Amino acid sequence: KQWYQRRVAITAGGADAAYIPELPVNIDELQCDAYKVMDKMEQGCHRGIIIRNENSSPHYKNDFVTALYAEEGQFAVRSSVLGHIQQGFTPSPFDRTLAATFACKVFIPVLSRETRP
Repeated sequence: KQWYQRRVAITAGGADAAYIPELPVNIDELQCDAYKVMDKMEQGCHRGIIIRNENSSPHYKNDFVTALYAEEGQFAVRSSVLGHIQQGFTPSPFDRTLAATFACKVFIPVLSRETRP
């Protein structure tokens, strides 16, 4: 089924949970997923990724899911809307560091070629 392929692809990409319209979500599942992320963080992982389709639930909107994870998980939660990311938010310190790292990786070989006789 197509919904199964979507959910597998999302979780294979590193997401800890995925909420899609084809699989109705309830409060118990949301809470269980929040506890799974909390357990993962207690074991030393520093991030959790939750993917939520905007049409996954008429009742559990993005703000609600964000608040639930923040309250139940007792960790910082940030919400990002894909369209906003694609339009370009202000880069975070992590984004800037990553960009600088990529730039160094690209320019080191270029500079080493220029100094060769």
